[in-house]
Amino acid sequence: MLKLAIVGLIGALSAAGGAVMALTMQQAPATEADQHSAAVIERVSTELTAVPVVHDGKVTGYLVLKVSSSIDKSLVKNAGDALTPYLSDAAFRAAFDFAAGGVTEIKAKHVEDMSAEIARLANQKLGADAVKSVDLEQFNLVPASKIRGNRVTSD
Repeated sequence: MLKLAIVGLIGALSAAGGAVMALTMQQAPATEADQHSAAVIERVSTELTAVPVVHDGKVTGYLVLKVSSSIDKSLVKNAGDALTPYLSDAAFRAAFDFAAGGVTEIKAKHVEDMSAEIARLANQKLGADAVKSVDLEQFNLVPASKIRGNRVTSD
């Protein structure tokens, strides 16, 4: 009989401890994993953009690029719903600065540098570290002589 009472007491204490533990876990602050699950990732793409490459006062070509990016909307407070203009502006500025360096060809390293610079500029504009990745869907250098209407013919 004494054993039965002890087993009953242990069972009751276990149930009470489980209930207290459940309440404590329910009221605990959100962990970092929970905060990441609350992230709202949106895929944003820009239109095809052409940035002039200028040398000695003449347009020698165009950088043509199209950018897509993953942006965490939960971190952006001041942009509203339209994130594309922020990404487009950052892409144009990064490409213009890149073109000002006198580019004559595009190398693999340029793609990585351009992606990082676009992310940095977009995050600076958005006021948060919201841009998670930047992909250059298209990144080409087109000489001015290849542009329709600008064909140079040699006589």
